[in-house]
Amino acid sequence: MTAEHSKHYRNVKYFLLNNINALQRVLRGGNVNFKKSISLFLLLSVFALTVTSGTVGQSTQEETRTVYYHGEEQGGLMVKVEAPYQAYPDEKINLTVEVRACTQRIYVLYMRLNISGLINERNETLLGSIAISDLEQFDLVFNKTYQYSYEILIPAEISPGPTYGSICYEWTCWDVPTEISPSGFPVTYVKNREYEELRNDYQVLNSTYWSLQENYTKLESHYSGELGSTRNMMYVLIVTTVVSVVSIFILIRSPRKW
Repeated sequence: MTAEHSKHYRNVKYFLLNNINALQRVLRGGNVNFKKSISLFLLLSVFALTVTSGTVGQSTQEETRTVYYHGEEQGGLMVKVEAPYQAYPDEKINLTVEVRACTQRIYVLYMRLNISGLINERNETLLGSIAISDLEQFDLVFNKTYQYSYEILIPAEISPGPTYGSICYEWTCWDVPTEISPSGFPVTYVKNREYEELRNDYQVLNSTYWSLQENYTKLESHYSGELGSTRNMMYVLIVTTVVSVVSIFILIRSPRKW
């Protein structure tokens, strides 16, 4: 997320907070100004819909996923790399490399894996360089799975977005050499912590807003009934007052009997 987007969502947060606080003051007051309250609700509703339509859809959270796979069809060697689906800056991720000989006489010469990311959205930086030394010039046991785990630090200054991996390796199958040139693949998506916090704040504020709207509807119905009763009472009072004044005026003007 860019600085402009972060500023936009920060403004959303402050706007909703200020208006919800104002709405609470209106609802708690002794006299309810319905036209002002309704206008405030319409404004909040339109604004909430606008913000909701611009939120970023989130993928299903998964602990790990397979980010690279080479099947046994080529050279009888299976290679798989697994990594976390998502992570935050300044966190460590665990990469797992699995290798299995799917036929006899698999001899690995080397296997290397690099992980990269972007800083300032344009400058590529190397996050980790892995050389699986245990598999250098090594005869694999048929159908045995070799598993290796590596810890990679995601720098605090890395830009949100995908990190990338590159793997290359060479082996022989029945003395026939096979080589995989550097192959790139996406690894772990780096999330924007500030955006996530703002999104969570918005969800809380949005929930508070709808709760307040429900309370307001109840209060509006209640006060509307009270205002109707008060209006009727005022009419009765006016009529009673007029009758009383007229009666008093008649009594004053009538001749006294002693």
